[in-house]
Amino acid sequence: MRVLIVGSGAREHALAKAFSRSSAKPLIYCCGTHLNPGIHSLSTGYWQGDIAAIEAVTKQAKKWSIDLTIIGPEAPLEKGLADLLKQEGISVVGLSKYWLNLKRVKPLLEICCNNTIFRVLLNFAHFPP
Repeated sequence: MRVLIVGSGAREHALAKAFSRSSAKPLIYCCGTHLNPGIHSLSTGYWQGDIAAIEAVTKQAKKWSIDLTIIGPEAPLEKGLADLLKQEGISVVGLSKYWLNLKRVKPLLEICCNNTIFRVLLNFAHFPP
């Protein structure tokens, strides 16, 4: 399995380290805004650039034949990276633009609505994927 980690911070380094210890021995790739030496040493491939440039990240994922992408930072999620990768048939761990926006609105809705009513509605409401 080929795993792409988007982001180059401590959280992404921990993910890369965890994957490197896996008995499945996936090939680890990274797209990061800066060079993280720890991730780089664990990676089969490392692309350094603007991770919010979702077309460039998707192009790199396709070039590497990535099976699974894990997106850490919110900036590429805000631009729709998860949505674009899914359209290309690549599995993604990361919120779509729709769910990211819903996550941001939820606290405001809880303040505006009675918490009990809001939770009941949220449990039974149908939201698109």
